Amino acid sequence: MLKSLNNYRVEPTHHLSLLCPLIQQSRPLKISWQSYTIKPDLIKEVALKGLFLPESIKGACLTRCCDFLMGRLCALRALTDAGYNVKGSLAQLDDGQVDWPFKTRGSISHSHGIAIAVVANKSDVRYLGVDLEEIVEVANAKEMANLIAHDDEFTCLIGLGINFSIKFSLLFSAKEAIYKALYPHLRCFINFDEVTLVETNSNNILIFKLSAALQRRLGFTQIRVDYFILNTYVLTLVAH
Repeated sequence: MLKSLNNYRVEPTHHLSLLCPLIQQSRPLKISWQSYTIKPDLIKEVALKGLFLPESIKGACLTRCCDFLMGRLCALRALTDAGYNVKGSLAQLDDGQVDWPFKTRGSISHSHGIAIAVVANKSDVRYLGVDLEEIVEVANAKEMANLIAHDDEFTCLIGLGINFSIKFSLLFSAKEAIYKALYPHLRCFINFDEVTLVETNSNNILIFKLSAALQRRLGFTQIRVDYFILNTYVLTLVAH
């Protein structure tokens, strides 16, 4: 059922309306997403819901401000669905990460007018990361390919029957989701070459091998990424 979503010729938002309930049925997660238009009035509209920009974001461009607020709005909705009553905006830690309620883990992503947030109880999920990316144009993908993955990783995706732009976007997004999932535990940046795609299967799953250094710090060798191709977007999820 999940794989068939990749073939729909419809808007990404339709994909998400079908996909998110299915993910929640199979995993101990709560997911909220929202499409939106970048505009000054959006900041005012979200303020009516009790969400405001922190000082560190107020001077940013309009797109950054709207993305920030809509990501936080989705996060609050997901927390509410998980049974947590959080008032006002979620605080930021010194490194810019979200200060999630004590018993929860969460992750936020946004891309070109769509925001998504995923929340889980710490007792259910130890590593949680989500990433949403609009599929990169082929010229840009080819120019940046060697920055995010080795040739063997692109070769590993041949069996999926997808073009180079989607391969690039999928690898980039998957590694971003892994970074988001691991960062709260490592508190350091992870280079793209520290996780390597080694396996794919027909169930929308990618398996990445961790570098020797990450294996020593985390105590495991591989990490799973669920992926979904949503027309012009890719969505990747780590819930480990």
